[in-house]
Amino acid sequence: MNLTGFADAIGVSRASQINYESGQHDPGWAYVSRLESLGVDWIYVAVGKRAPDFELDRIDWDLCEQILEDIHAWERARKKRVPAGKQLAVLRMVYAKSHGSGQVNKDAMLLGMKMVA
Repeated sequence: MNLTGFADAIGVSRASQINYESGQHDPGWAYVSRLESLGVDWIYVAVGKRAPDFELDRIDWDLCEQILEDIHAWERARKKRVPAGKQLAVLRMVYAKSHGSGQVNKDAMLLGMKMVA
């Protein structure tokens, strides 16, 4: 599938798709949802690692707690509730980028929260 066909399948313009891929604009949650509905591994698109790579034998629960605390701080600051499913998606994406360092990857957190905003 070429770029135009992919953009059509997702429901965005070719220019929007180019902007998303180049990092000039961040896609919203609806875009990510459409990716998932087409079977695209959106975690790979966002962080460059395949979803099965995240199925780790050991989970860093302290890191998960830090990520959730950051999500809840974002909610409080904006007086906006993020649905549980979207929180889980952000948790997965940020965990994938942060695992190994033991600290929340702030760029991944910012991207994740932009996507659910």
